[in-house]
Amino acid sequence: REVDGEIETAAALHQRGNDAFGRGDHREALRQYAAALAKLEVRPGSQGAEAKRAATLRSNRALCCLKLDKPMPEIALQEAEKCQELRPDWPKAHYRKASAFEALGRLGDARLALCYARRLAPMDLEVNQALEALRARLFGSDAYSAAARVGAALDSLEDFEAAPEDTRDAAAELKALLLPSGSGDAAGGEVIDPVDPA
Repeated sequence: REVDGEIETAAALHQRGNDAFGRGDHREALRQYAAALAKLEVRPGSQGAEAKRAATLRSNRALCCLKLDKPMPEIALQEAEKCQELRPDWPKAHYRKASAFEALGRLGDARLALCYARRLAPMDLEVNQALEALRARLFGSDAYSAAARVGAALDSLEDFEAAPEDTRDAAAELKALLLPSGSGDAAGGEVIDPVDPA
């Protein structure tokens, strides 16, 4: 696109998309972000500034797809996956993927994507709040219910920064919830360890 006889740069188009998004014009923002992407030359495996800009544009497009009057979560997921391919270690890529999965009703997949985002950015407030809200949707909000305790234990097991004793306690809690004492198979009351070859 030409403005005053000059061809707009990817950065200028990106900003125009941001401006449109700020006005709530998500369809126009999508168009501007697409135009900015068309200006970039990003090859598979690229890691430079253009790859980062392309990932940001893909992330923004994913969000726009979810904010449209008629949301397009399938396209949001495609954009988030392309964003993740460009920047696999960027927490926002996984956060956008989780948002798309949640919009599609794929809550288990959304949870896994959020857990991955939390591994990359354990102190990110937005990621932690989204994970907490999703846990409440999946397992209920009553912290003392068995389902909510399963969700909390799973979250603890997903926390790779946790102390070993916290991980062990979470595993013990999960085992107690899923295999209560006295439960077992119908034949003899003994739970068989699937790892034991005997």
